[in-house]
Amino acid sequence: MIVPGSNLLAMAMGLIGQQSVLWLRYAGMTTNTAGLQQPTWAAPVAITGSVQPVDTSLLQQLGLDWTRNYVTFYAPANFKEVDRDQSSDRIVYAGRTYQVLSGTTWYAQDGWEKVICVEVLDA
Repeated sequence: MIVPGSNLLAMAMGLIGQQSVLWLRYAGMTTNTAGLQQPTWAAPVAITGSVQPVDTSLLQQLGLDWTRNYVTFYAPANFKEVDRDQSSDRIVYAGRTYQVLSGTTWYAQDGWEKVICVEVLDA
């Protein structure tokens, strides 16, 4: 096995299975009728990956609100993360919408990314 370049996610997906999610790519900011900027997303696209829970101890280490619902998503995609004055991509899994917060990307090298997402309560 050659690492990097061997796409470990593809190998793991053959063993642990995959889930289908809808991916809403962040499209930018638009001005609403009240003159306020609001984020917009492209039409949802179905992709497969692995949705996993986030351990409470990791949430505490990262300083995140442990009362919220978080997932880690591994997928062969290049996600847009939260950035200053911008929003980020979203995924819809099991009827719940999640906002991408941050990621660890191997996309340029192996074609996949790991992102931590938080459930959007007002979606």
